[in-house]
Amino acid sequence: MAEFQGITPDAELSGGSTGAGDAKYHLGTTYKRMYPNGKEITITLLANPSHLETVNPVVTGRARAEQHFLGGDEASRQRVIPIQIHGDGAFAGQGVVSETL
Repeated sequence: MAEFQGITPDAELSGGSTGAGDAKYHLGTTYKRMYPNGKEITITLLANPSHLETVNPVVTGRARAEQHFLGGDEASRQRVIPIQIHGDGAFAGQGVVSETL
């Protein structure tokens, strides 16, 4: 969490370890943006520390759960959109991608 705040993790506070050095976007984060017209959007990047596409069903399930808790009707389902971006060859090499689709 310190990395997202622009702070270098303190080895003394963490018992001598500053972690594995994983890319900070693998840790996940949430950002809320308020527009001048008063509308707000929340963007959530789910944690995916493994570089694998196993996060796909997690993203799909999270989106469906949020749709459900907004009311579950068609209008509320349109308010949550799962977006998955694939940047390498893992897409073609893992069956979980096609299974999730």
